[in-house]
Amino acid sequence: MRKLGRPIIRPGYKIRTPSEYCDFLNQYIFSLRYDEKGLNNFINEMIASCKQDIDDFSWLENDRLCYYSWLSIMLNQVKIDDDIIRINPCPPAMPPLATDLINTPLKLIPSSSDMRAKIVKEYIASLNNDDIRFIAINNIKSAWSIIEKIKVPFKFSIDDEQQINWTWNYILTKLKNKSPWQYDLYMNYIVPTSIAEKYHAIFIIHDYFYACNEDTHKVFCIDYKKALSQKKFREKEGVKSINVQLDIKIKEQLDQLLDHYQYSQQRLLEVLISEHYKSVQHKLDKSNFS
Repeated sequence: MRKLGRPIIRPGYKIRTPSEYCDFLNQYIFSLRYDEKGLNNFINEMIASCKQDIDDFSWLENDRLCYYSWLSIMLNQVKIDDDIIRINPCPPAMPPLATDLINTPLKLIPSSSDMRAKIVKEYIASLNNDDIRFIAINNIKSAWSIIEKIKVPFKFSIDDEQQINWTWNYILTKLKNKSPWQYDLYMNYIVPTSIAEKYHAIFIIHDYFYACNEDTHKVFCIDYKKALSQKKFREKEGVKSINVQLDIKIKEQLDQLLDHYQYSQQRLLEVLISEHYKSVQHKLDKSNFS
């Protein structure tokens, strides 16, 4: 386990020779106050990062990591100071400022993991040299290593349309109430165009806004599970299941309505039946008395 200690690295410390690199590294490790296990893990991570191939982008095949990398770049969280790049694992305390890092290809809002991966690759390729590219990739992965260890509360699959729509609406409302300025700013970038993209968007909101703080994440998980339990309880009360078969064209129309209104299939059918019933109720009442 990591033991917190007082950092002894001076701000603005300049490194010019190999021996100064060694001194810097030793001071840095000492300032972390690791126990033996933590120290071994840290050293193994350094060795692994040094073996990293800057031309190997297989790590972007992880949809969550790919989305996290892209959004971090878009929101100006990848900082470059001279020859040092760092990436913050959490959103900034203030809205990010305009930056010259956001060049033409980064202005596109992708609609798939493949498009996000392409933009991340183009961004890394645009950096000055291989050393900077190496540092950029390593720091993105280091920031992600914090997030990926956090247990997510979502149990649904990528094709569970009803649960995805409900969770998407819940998590957007949660974020908007928590931080309106973050919601207004970041929702310009998170624009899902399909159920699959909505699935990935749910995870990126979780990863980017809740997973980086243990207390915040704990509260979020408790609230989400509580809301989900209440939803399931309400669905069981006074509900009867029906099984119907629809014409293919009618099913396509139903899917379009679901996407337009952002309703679950059950909710949409209830609304449509209820509204139609009200429109013909007077006729039904008359027929009952005839």
